[in-house]
Amino acid sequence: MTPIQLVHCRVGYFGETQHHWKQTIRHLCENLMSIKYIMVLTYKHQFNKKYKFPKDEPHSLAEIAKITGYKRSGLQTIFDKGIGAYKTNPQSVRPQVTSPEQWAYARLYASINPSSKAYQIDKIHLKR
Repeated sequence: MTPIQLVHCRVGYFGETQHHWKQTIRHLCENLMSIKYIMVLTYKHQFNKKYKFPKDEPHSLAEIAKITGYKRSGLQTIFDKGIGAYKTNPQSVRPQVTSPEQWAYARLYASINPSSKAYQIDKIHLKR
């Protein structure tokens, strides 16, 4: 049953206001259908957007170091912390994460984004 059919069944009791309610519900349904969903960008997507790469393009530690100007050793430390977090706290890992490396890259991309909490924690490892 569509929302309009449901309203038609329900507003039959209101007599003269039936037409008004139908118009109101139809207007609401049209507005809901026109809403564009806002997609939240991951830190990897934000990185790729900032440096003008395709949205889902992966990067190695060496590439990220070269692109950002951060030392590879600092990025490697953050990466290792991500792998350690995956292995030592498995209950915090989301089901869609399938490997320690995936978790580590997510932490790395978050750590090089100044607007993230991870940046505040890991910025001591980020040296240029």
